[in-house]
Amino acid sequence: MPQSIKPAIVRILKEYRSLSTLVDSEVQIEESNSDDRKIVVKGDYVYRTLLGAVAERGTYEISLEKTSLNPIRVRITPAGRPSISA
Repeated sequence: MPQSIKPAIVRILKEYRSLSTLVDSEVQIEESNSDDRKIVVKGDYVYRTLLGAVAERGTYEISLEKTSLNPIRVRITPAGRPSISA
């Protein structure tokens, strides 16, 4: 798995959840699978404010184009809220 996948996941989570660039992210990749054209990544995330308080936590499943790492399918489930799919 390329090293650039984790920054791509962080970027996508922040973009889709409209989280500020001023929050700190903890993104865990629990599982990843790939084929000829895509990579599917699943895991957990936690975003904290600059003061350390948890702003949001949840799980994600993101399909990325293998070469560009652009999102194909995004499913984010913040803890205690309905999932967001695109």
